[in-house]
Amino acid sequence: MAKIGDGVDPVAALGAAQLLTRPASEFGNDPTVESLWAIKAVEHMEVYFNLISAVDAKILKLTPHDEDIYNTFREHFPNLDVKRLVESDIKSEESKKEWREFCMKFENVVEDFNFATLLRLDCEQDYAEENTTLVPRVQFYAVEIARNREGLNDADFCGQVHVADIPPVEAIGSLAKGRRKPSADYRVFVGKPSHVNLQPHLERLVRELLTASASWTIPLSSCQIMSPRYLEISLNRAAAYRSLFSFILGPQRASGQQLERSGGESVLIFVPHADESFTGIRTEMLAAYASRCYGDRDVGVKIYTSKPSQCAAAPCFWRCTYPALCRLEDIDFGLLCEESEWLLWHRLLLCWQLLREPMPQTLPGSVKVEVNAHTLLRALEALCTEFSAYYSKVRVLVHPEPHLNAMVFARIWLIKVVQRTVLCVLNRFGLNGLDRM
Repeated sequence: MAKIGDGVDPVAALGAAQLLTRPASEFGNDPTVESLWAIKAVEHMEVYFNLISAVDAKILKLTPHDEDIYNTFREHFPNLDVKRLVESDIKSEESKKEWREFCMKFENVVEDFNFATLLRLDCEQDYAEENTTLVPRVQFYAVEIARNREGLNDADFCGQVHVADIPPVEAIGSLAKGRRKPSADYRVFVGKPSHVNLQPHLERLVRELLTASASWTIPLSSCQIMSPRYLEISLNRAAAYRSLFSFILGPQRASGQQLERSGGESVLIFVPHADESFTGIRTEMLAAYASRCYGDRDVGVKIYTSKPSQCAAAPCFWRCTYPALCRLEDIDFGLLCEESEWLLWHRLLLCWQLLREPMPQTLPGSVKVEVNAHTLLRALEALCTEFSAYYSKVRVLVHPEPHLNAMVFARIWLIKVVQRTVLCVLNRFGLNGLDRM
């Protein structure tokens, strides 16, 4: 969610959209209106930069008319270098004439086509005063769509800078070097201290928060004093995933792959080829895994690298490419350290907050009932959009190696929770969704 800057009246911000829809003839050079335009422009700037920092910009769709905007833009400006714009390229009299002709083609096509919007001149730099200029909305779309499609809004760079200038914190459970560090989940502003005695109180607050959170369902992973003005607080994301997923999915029944077996049977595990990745796996670990798959019975385990002749007729012979999915309580959700996965967690949380609100019932004798479904459907749309971007970017199923199974299982459970949420929202409106993805 976009953040309103310090010193901006929230009431004025909430009324900005409605006020700015009134005819221009009603206003003179009203400084209030100018400040409201600035608020809207800054909010759009923050939302857009957070968006290209969170997803692959190449697959980002800014409007329903991206294709037409991009093609028309390149027809009018085939040689314009959108990587580093020069202000004279867009503000000279000759350039203004060309841009005006381009913008007017989308007057009744793109919503708010001439709304004042902040544009970065150099796409490799942050939104700073010397790197920002004000342009009509459709001109912003043209340049940024070109940057996205031509691979100039590099995700690695966007992950290094922050509109709100929030210092990054260390990733929890990061698997790979160079993976984007997650930002803090909350910032608590305490104001500028008027005396030095505030620092000990802040340090005490940090210690007490960390101690108290140890008994919470979702404890804190860190709480740091980042400056004399605010604290940065991060949740234990593994606990957050587990708690929310358990709530959404409820008590887990045995899956179809977990077969009831009588005790004492021998389970033959056949490795189709000589695979060194199985070297070092202890037999008792495989026995525990096989026991889980066969209804928590005591089983013996034998491992073969070549298929023995007696296996073909053995009723207990079991072979698969991927192992059976582990139970929810056995999953290491600390492996879900992509920011896109954490964003999905927030989308899921919002959907279930709305799903728990009671739906209005038709009163006896009434012929009409009005249901405000807009908020829930918007939450579902946001969830599906984020999941689509995540699924197209992240490889959920990888080569079936034992050391990768934990990551695969965590991501499969994430998908199952998204599926469950979508089905529940559709069911709220009496719609039947697909029961498998």
